[in-house]
Amino acid sequence: MGAGRPPLNPESIRSKVDEICQLVAEGKTLRQIQADMLIPIGTMLGWLGLPEFSEQYARARDAASDVFETDILEAAQCVTSETASADRVKIDALKWIAARRSPKKYGDKLTNEHTGPNGGPVQTVTRIELVALGDDRTDSAAT
Repeated sequence: MGAGRPPLNPESIRSKVDEICQLVAEGKTLRQIQADMLIPIGTMLGWLGLPEFSEQYARARDAASDVFETDILEAAQCVTSETASADRVKIDALKWIAARRSPKKYGDKLTNEHTGPNGGPVQTVTRIELVALGDDRTDSAAT
């Protein structure tokens, strides 16, 4: 038998997942959590992917986006002419992460609307009629 750690019981796993999700909600990355808790990243991802924990993890990621919003506002308020370039990189990275973690709140919203003439409903084609051209009328596409 291998000389690894003994397996955790379900209650211990739940406790670890609760701690991981709390740290994620505070804005920590899984790599940071992995280094602090000394849990292999694959193990953490396995736990967080389980049906009983996936919703909790999704809520934690969503909560973290609100933390990033606060970080963005604080960084923007502290910008000086000397730090503007570095602050722009930091703010852009935080915006990108927040948009990925909570796209409904912080993502770019793109909408496509299809309307007919003057903003009215789109009119459907119900009939197409082919008409032969007489000799006195020429088809401009043919010339």
